[in-house]
Parts: sequence; C-alpha cells; structure tokens
Amino acid sequence: MEEHLAFIRTRVDDGSTPSTETNIHPARPSKTCLSLLCSSGNTNVAFRAVHRDVYAVVEIGGGGGIESTRLCSVDCDVVGLACSECSRILVGALEDGGICCWDVTGGAMRLKERWRLSGSFPPCSDDQSRLKGSSIVSISSLAVDVHCGVVLLVDLVEGCMKMWRISNGSLVSYGDNSAWCRDNEYLCISSACFCRGSSFILAGCANGGDIRVYDICDGSLVKASLGDKPDFISECGEDCMNQWNCTYLHVVAFSRHDEDDKDPTKFTSWALVAGYSKLEPAIEEEYDGLDLDDDDDPSMLEVNLCIANLMNGVDDRGLTLESSWFEIGDPAPFFGVPIQGRHIFFATFVQTSSTSEYDLLLVGSNVSNDVGTIIYQRSNQKWEFIELQDGKALTMPVTDDDEQIFPTGLTKLISKENSDAILYLSSTDNGLSKVILEHATKDKFAQGMPWRDITIIDEVSLSESVIETFLRSKKESESLSSSLASFSLTSSKNGASDTSVPTQTSLPFQEKINLQKQSIIKDEKLATRGVDSKLFAGKTAREMLTEFYERNNPQKVNDVEKLLNKYKGNEEQMFRNLALKYNLKPTEFGLNDGTTPLSATQSTTPIFGSNSAHTLSFGDFATNSKAKTNFGNIQGMALKMLQIPFLS
Repeated sequence: MEEHLAFIRTRVDDGSTPSTETNIHPARPSKTCLSLLCSSGNTNVAFRAVHRDVYAVVEIGGGGGIESTRLCSVDCDVVGLACSECSRILVGALEDGGICCWDVTGGAMRLKERWRLSGSFPPCSDDQSRLKGSSIVSISSLAVDVHCGVVLLVDLVEGCMKMWRISNGSLVSYGDNSAWCRDNEYLCISSACFCRGSSFILAGCANGGDIRVYDICDGSLVKASLGDKPDFISECGEDCMNQWNCTYLHVVAFSRHDEDDKDPTKFTSWALVAGYSKLEPAIEEEYDGLDLDDDDDPSMLEVNLCIANLMNGVDDRGLTLESSWFEIGDPAPFFGVPIQGRHIFFATFVQTSSTSEYDLLLVGSNVSNDVGTIIYQRSNQKWEFIELQDGKALTMPVTDDDEQIFPTGLTKLISKENSDAILYLSSTDNGLSKVILEHATKDKFAQGMPWRDITIIDEVSLSESVIETFLRSKKESESLSSSLASFSLTSSKNGASDTSVPTQTSLPFQEKINLQKQSIIKDEKLATRGVDSKLFAGKTAREMLTEFYERNNPQKVNDVEKLLNKYKGNEEQMFRNLALKYNLKPTEFGLNDGTTPLSATQSTTPIFGSNSAHTLSFGDFATNSKAKTNFGNIQGMALKMLQIPFLS
C-alpha cells in the first residue's frame, strides 16, 4: 500500500502581505504549542491565525485554488484557534491571557464577536523558561463544542481545566463538587478534549500519563483511569512512569464500512489518539551562553503517540477501551525543542472511499518538518505507521537560506465540487500549503466523506446544549426544593407531620442529578434522545434492541444501527419479528397483541430490560424497586417533577 500513496504539496499563500509590520514569523518551531489553523473537517472552510489577524480559508475547487479573507484583527497575537464541528463558533486564545468567542456569519466571510474575556489564563511571558518548569505559553489545549455548549481550555500553570459557556462567556463552576482542578499534589491535568456527541471530557495527566473521564453535567469524575496504560509506560518502573505526561488527546469518530452500510455520515466507531512526552531537564550550566530565542533546549525529550479503539463510543460508564494501545512511536521525528517551547502533535483523520481497505491519520508536530502517515486497517481494526517512498511523503519546505520551516497547524477540508479530502498546512513563515492526496490505482480514493454546508447555530440551539439544559434544571430544582422547604416549615407550624416532605438534606440535588444521568446518559442517548421519541416499556428502540442483543446474541450488538435504519418508522414490526425469531411474546418488548407499545405502568409482567417487576403508581420513587408510594405523596410528586431530561 505504501507504493500507491503520494502527497502533492502546493504553496498557496506565502504570507507576504501581513496587515502589520510585526507579522513576520522566523522560520523556527512555533512556541505557541497550539494550532493556528482549524476546521470542522467536513466543510470547505478553515480558519487561520497570523499574529493578530484571523482569516477564513475557502477551498474553491475546480482548480480555482483558495479564497483567503481577513475576518478581523485583535490587539495582541492569537496563540491558538479552535472551531466547533458545525464551523459556526470560533474561539481564539490571545497572548495576553484573554479568550475571544466569535459567531461565524455570512457564509464564513464575517465574524461577529460574541464575547471576549481577559485574564482567562496566565499571559504568555518571555521571561519564563523550561528550566523553571514553565513554557512560554501557559495553555496546552483549546476546544469548543456546541453540543456541550462550552469552550474548554487547559491551564498548565494551575494544572486544571477551565470552561466557559458559549452563550454568555460565564465561567462554568461546580463549587466544592468540581473535580476539574487537581485534587491532590500529584495530579496535574496537561491536556483535554471533548468526546464527540456526549457530555464527557477526557483529561490527560502529568506524572504518570493517566487519562481521566469527567462529566460536564456536574463536574464529577466518571473514571480515574480510562483503562490500562500503554506498555512503554506501565512496564518502565515507577520512577520512570511518573516522568511521562499525556500532552495531547484527540477523539476520532468515523464509519466502519461494510457490505450493508456504506453511509460515511453515520459515525459507528471511535478511536482515541494520545500523545505522551517525557522530559529529562538539563542542568543549569548547560544553558550558559545559549540564545533563548533561537537555540534548542539541551533537555532530553522523548515522545510517543498511541491509539486505542473505543468501545461503542459513549455509554453510561463514560468510555471504555475496546482494544489495547497501538504504540506508534514518533511519527514526526525531530531534533530538538526550542527553549521556552513545548512539543505538541497536530493530527487530522482522512476517511477514504468505501472501496478502500484502510483510512488515514496524518500526524505532524510543531518541531518537525515531516508529517507522518498512519493507516487504520478496516479488516482487523489495527493502526499502523507506514513509511512512504522518497518524494511521496509529506514534508515542509526550506527557506531561501536553507532553514527548515515547521507546521503551526494541520487540518482537512472537503471539496464542495467532488467531496475530495484536501489537507492544509500552516507554517512558521506565515505560509499556507495545500496538499492533494493521490492513489496510484484508485481515482476516488479521498472521497470518503461528503461535503456539508455550514450549519447555522442560533440561540435556540445553544439553549438546548448539555450545560444550558443542566443549569436550567438545576435552577428549577433549587427553586422547587426551596418551595418544599417552605411548605415543610408551614406544615410544622400548623401541627402537621412533615416526615414525608423532602428537604434540601433528605433530597440533595446531586442525588437527583445522578437519577437523571442513570436514565439519560446511556448508549448515546444525549445525542439521539430527540430522534428516539417512541418508547417501548419506557425505553427507546435503540436501548431495547441493544440490551436484547447483549443478553441473547452479543455478536449482533454491532448491527443495532443497521437494523434501526432498516426499520426506521416501523420499529414495532422489528420487535415483533425478533419475538417470532426468538420464540418470545411481544410483551417482552413492551408490545401488546396489536401494534401499540405498552407503557411501564400498563405492563403486568416483567418486561425485558426493566429494572423492576412491580407496577408503578403515580409518585413512585424511580430508583426504589420495591417500595410503593400512594397517590398524592409529595415526595414522589417532587421527584417526578425533578426528573427533567437534559435534552428535549
């Protein structure tokens, strides 16, 4: 396969017309350690930062090259850019420690500032050195997710994550229940990313490289460790293990093509890309006589990129590794890291055509002029680094003075004309390169993902995000709890017993949230609740079918999406067919002898997948499988009112 692949790079912007006199990058590795080029990966629009300016880059297609338009300028350098998966929300981290959030309007040709905050993270400082334990840039991760409704940033100085609401820029805080900050002297968060279509955030840690799973809904720690560490960490001994840091995280969502389902717009598989680094600091004397701006750091840095497949994407346990780690090593070898700088990976995934045997993951770094190629083999679901032939690999050019140029960002656009995947690389000399992927035997090799128009995100969409719905539910529950407490006090004064009236102590808000999460955050329900509106014994068709196969035929669990699509709008018939095939009664699936689904309160026999076998009365406590409460019980009524879904 190596002999068939080739990357054709063309420089499309030489950066010769900066808007200010200071916009001249030296041909040195970037010290920002954040990407200055971003896109959603499924449109023909990317966004690029060149010092104080933000540009839109539009792939024209048809041999027309690109259209680059300056959208705005700010009063200090932009050190990082990130955009939402819909390409309508753009976020920039600024050199002075500020965060700016823009709405993209007018077909990506205009930016409307939504909010700007100062003092969001420690400002970049030239007097910080790696010898003192700090880099010139104090942040390592920047991301935005419209589904979650927040902007995410990792502050390296504090060793924690910070989040702001897209809607108004307010800081997301959970008080004492928050697990975002380091909870002991050894834990320090060094990278983070969203998990697509869920309410979970993955956080990479220093001092051992653990990957933790957090829930955005309440700030809780879902998993202290996602799974086993890669072998090169777990087998190196305790002292060596604690030197490894997880400095890069990226979740890849893609489709597994098979004979019956070749729609690449439906994500059925997830993989986690994790970058690790280990630094052995140099002694102070080794810095004597070195130029802090131009010389490499004498410290020894070792990096390793690893990939693991994730099981079923999202479930009620957060995330689970489906495979052991595939240890890639360093796909983009480098000679050194600049003083006051850090090493960071850039990665983008290319889903190829349905006739191909593999997909591609391209990985570069801010200190290497090579971009490595990793293939995902669909037949055995393995990830493997491949070495391309000379002249066919993707490398950065050199300057007229024979100095190397390094990437500042790597992303993918989809051509509107023919749905070809096209790579773009920004570089330290202000340049922008376009990269065409060619295959010797397949003409449509790069046409694996259809082009999508930019989705319009409005205030209604943002109000339905996970964080906004959660905060709205919290406010409503606190208001109701306050009313119930007032009612309890009034009843006591009137001589009435208040033993059945819940108070803040007897019904803590966290307990109610846990109840909501148990019934909502399950098998991607956050992403699909609005679609799976018809219930079978209180469960969506997806939940019922998944649980049925998990119990009766686990090998068929991967066919759930295919069956749901086949029987879309006719789910009752699907369950009747299953009942006939497995010699079961339709009531096992919440169906009567006709075609009307039974509700949980109508069933007189245990339903498959149900948590209790008794008949619920109005006001029952949902988590109590034995006790019953009578009609009108205030505690039961309150709990029913408090079980507000996160997404309508």
